[in-house]
Formats: sequence, structure tokens, C-alpha cells
Amino acid sequence: MTARSRRVAAILVLVVLGLVVAATRQDTELRVVDSAAGPGEASLTLSADVDAELSHLAVTGPDGRPVPAGPPVADPANVLKVPVDLEPGSAYSLTYHVIGRDGGVASGEIGTTGATASAHDHGHGVDPLSAVLLLINLGVVLVVGWLLLTRPSPRSTPE
Repeated sequence: MTARSRRVAAILVLVVLGLVVAATRQDTELRVVDSAAGPGEASLTLSADVDAELSHLAVTGPDGRPVPAGPPVADPANVLKVPVDLEPGSAYSLTYHVIGRDGGVASGEIGTTGATASAHDHGHGVDPLSAVLLLINLGVVLVVGWLLLTRPSPRSTPE
């Protein structure tokens, strides 16, 4: 195999891998369809299945203070619920950041007038160990690719 054909083969492999990666990342649109607050809970109905572990809901009362709430729970009907004690007829605000199982994201605030969003702190940062391993993998791929592209072509031996 000549140096030129190796380069062409390497470029074709990279193009195919790029297309595969691009095709696998298709986020589903996630949007809020309905919201409700009743005795003991506030809920969001969404357009797709949600991941309750990665989603955050914060409830704020009419005075702007956060209302203590439990962890969000998802049910099979695409409803994300959070247990919270709300006074009947009071103004409230539900600030949400929801992650769908298919990768979609929805965030915003829903509520009645007079309530403000709470400053809830949460993160979906990259795991440091995973980031380091990803950088090491990238380095290895780049070095191996460079070695493959720059290696001398095999010499033909006389028979």
C-alpha cells in the first residue's frame, strides 16, 4: 500500500466515523405540555420521557422564598412530579430544568403572578475522570493516526 493510498484510507475511515457519530446524536425535542399544582405535589407533563435523576424542579412561594420540596419522580405518562406542601390558592412559581431520556432539554419557569424564581443550584457538569480519560483517548488516536500516516512504506525485497 502506498503512502497516498494509506492517507486516502485514513481519511475515508475518519469520514465514516464522523458520520456515524453525527447520526447517533439525535436529541428529541422536549417541551412542557401542561403543569399542575395540587395538594402535596406540583407536576409537569412533558412531550417525551424524562430522566428524574438528572432533572431539577424548584418551587418558590409568593414571598420569593424556596418552598421545601422532595426529589422529582417521573411516571410512565411523561409526568414529572415533585412532592411539596402548597397552600391552597397561594401564588407559586415552578422553575424547572428537565433532561429527557433521549437527550432533549427543557427549562423555564411556570407559575402565577407574584412569585419569582428561586436561585437553585444544580449542575450537569462533566465528570473529571471521564474528561481526563476522553483526553487521553483523543491523544492516543491522534498519535496512532500520525504514526500510521508517517510510517515509511514497506520495501519490497528481491526474490
